[in-house]
Amino acid sequence: KNEIHKIINILSTLVEPILLNREKRKRKLSITEESDFSAYLSANEIYASLEEDRWTEEFHEKLENIAHYLRISQLEWILKQNPYRSSSTLARHLLNVYNLKQRIHLAREQFGGLAYLPQEIYINFFLSDLSEILSLQDLRPENKRRGFIRKGYIGPSEAAILLQAILSSPFEGRNVQLNLKYLFELISRKEEKFLQFTLIELSDESVRVLTQLLYRLFNFRQDILKEKLDFREIFERGLGLQIPIKKEIENTISKSYYQQLSKLATKILKNREEYDLIKKYIQIYKYSEYPITISPEAANLEKEAIDSIAEADTYAAKLSFNHRSEEKESAAIKLYEKSFKTCTKLLDLNPRAFQLAWFKKFWHRNHEALVILTVVRNYQKNIDSVRNWLHVQSGKSSFHNEQVLLETIIDVLYKKNKDKETLKNDPLVRLLIDPAPGKYDFSIVSCMGIITYGSEGTEL
Repeated sequence: KNEIHKIINILSTLVEPILLNREKRKRKLSITEESDFSAYLSANEIYASLEEDRWTEEFHEKLENIAHYLRISQLEWILKQNPYRSSSTLARHLLNVYNLKQRIHLAREQFGGLAYLPQEIYINFFLSDLSEILSLQDLRPENKRRGFIRKGYIGPSEAAILLQAILSSPFEGRNVQLNLKYLFELISRKEEKFLQFTLIELSDESVRVLTQLLYRLFNFRQDILKEKLDFREIFERGLGLQIPIKKEIENTISKSYYQQLSKLATKILKNREEYDLIKKYIQIYKYSEYPITISPEAANLEKEAIDSIAEADTYAAKLSFNHRSEEKESAAIKLYEKSFKTCTKLLDLNPRAFQLAWFKKFWHRNHEALVILTVVRNYQKNIDSVRNWLHVQSGKSSFHNEQVLLETIIDVLYKKNKDKETLKNDPLVRLLIDPAPGKYDFSIVSCMGIITYGSEGTEL
């Protein structure tokens, strides 16, 4: 009974759906008093200082301090600017971090399995060397003015890649066990939040992924090591969280070890906002919103376009599509066509007018109207078996009139009820305005594929 109960708990943890807090995900990250990053250089400060050649000793120190938290592409760009001129001594730390990051990131997609067995020796060489170098350095806590990030060679991203490569090894021999020891020696020398940041990177933002990796880590062989790693002490010191002990839990009926690890993973990821913030601050350049300059002539056209859209919407809103009037619908279509022409003139005069909020909103409405119109006409003309597709999707074999067909298509195409209601209440959609006959000059931009990590970084 005890074992069956534990198996049920494990299965429950594995297959239980993860509920997404959509409101929390939509919330914008913002720097708070508790997470003051003023001691660090922001991405904007780095790029602006180098582009404007505003180089100071303080800037150099701050840049070296966060170099291991920067992306490879950032370091590459900085070194291409040649800020150190001919001084190889000043450039040494950034070059070392850059070269080390490049080597480690080669293992990002290439680990585990027999094909990559030599990799454990490769990792062993530079981890042991790096561990020896750092052991000779004075690693007293940095001045508070510099924040909690200490000058180093590998960041959480690189530590996570190395840990994943070590845990994925098919054998747990001497080199692999030493690699794990060297890596945690490096992590223990870092700032107090480094372990948490490494685990966040390792998790790929998934509780289940982190749970499985923790299970593998805590059950990793250490029989060859003279001094075994005490993960309970390391994690409690680095995270302030208690680590479940397998032997203690095995004697209980109500708990499973895997389930307790899942709870631990949840707690670790619960506090990931600070790491997201620091990465956003250091790695992402924030573009300023430039105001759209409108000439007097364009301003008049803008007002005319806004007024024409409002006039068409006001008139069309009074139409009843249950009791249709061809004359009134024709008048509404002419008003919308007038607004189309005015918007076209404005766009010809100032292409950046497309970025205006009202223009984008009207464009979006037209896009959805054309999507629905296309499916309606394809059904009516039986193009590409659309009739059969709609009958199967909707469960209906016929439609009383064109507006019922339109509503059914909206119900099939769109998922959210709010979107369905918005479209059904938009007269621009209801009118089914066909494009004027003629030849059109337009371009189709199609982009499809997957993002991968290649030799030059992320690739499509």
